[in-house]
This record gives sequence, C-alpha cells and structure tokens, in this order.
Amino acid sequence: MSSLDFQIVGLESILKRMEERREGMTDLLDKEMQSVVVDINADQKTNTVVGFTGVLRGGNEFRRIDSMQYNIYNNTEYAPYVEFGTGGLVDVPAGLEEIAIQFKGKGIRKVNLPARPFFFRAFFEKKTELIERLKKVLSK
Repeated sequence: MSSLDFQIVGLESILKRMEERREGMTDLLDKEMQSVVVDINADQKTNTVVGFTGVLRGGNEFRRIDSMQYNIYNNTEYAPYVEFGTGGLVDVPAGLEEIAIQFKGKGIRKVNLPARPFFFRAFFEKKTELIERLKKVLSK
C-alpha cells in the first residue's frame, strides 16, 4: 500500500529560531508528534478488518525517519483494495484520488468488494488532535 508520510513542512526556520529561545523545543514537538503517530497506528489496527490470518491488521506499522518526520504504512499487498473497495463498490474519499488511482484494476476480474476504510480514516480522525497538541507546545 502507499504509505502516508507524516511531516510538517516549512517549520525548519521557525524551529531554528525557537530553539535559540527555548532549548529542546524540537524534541517536545517530536514527542507530541510521535504520540499521535502511535495513536493513529493503534486506531488503524483496531479498525482493520480481521481475516482468517490477521495479516492485514499486522501490516499496519510506522517508523521514525527523522525529527518530526514519520512514515505510517501497511505492508500488505492487498491493503489498498480493502481500504478503497473493488469493482463497482469503490469508494475514494476526497483528497485521496491520486493515491487510489495507483491501484485501479484493468477490469479483467469482476470482483465487487465494499470499501472497508481503516488506514486513512485513523489519520484524518487524529489530524486535528495533532495540530492542537503542537500548537499547545508552541504556545508555551
């Protein structure tokens, strides 16, 4: 499945100035971001349809790339088809069209499976919380 890169763009110069004023600001922001990423990953696992083997649920993972930069992903090959559905039952939320189109079939097989969103839903549900937590740190 495509992964979701989690990075706040444009904060480098602000953080540099803030670091001069307050030691450890970047570390505090990174800890808040990591906490939300852990929550997102837990929600993804909770919301994932559990099949016979549980492989799809186990495929939800994340890794820290750098300070304030995380990668959330599912390493299961069929995850996008569960997320968006197949055949006539495809349901792509607004803003995810470019990601979903990568997994469009060739119309050879006629399999209609409903969308069972688990991956992006968790991110969108936690996005506001992340912004609020970061604002709280920045306002200290």
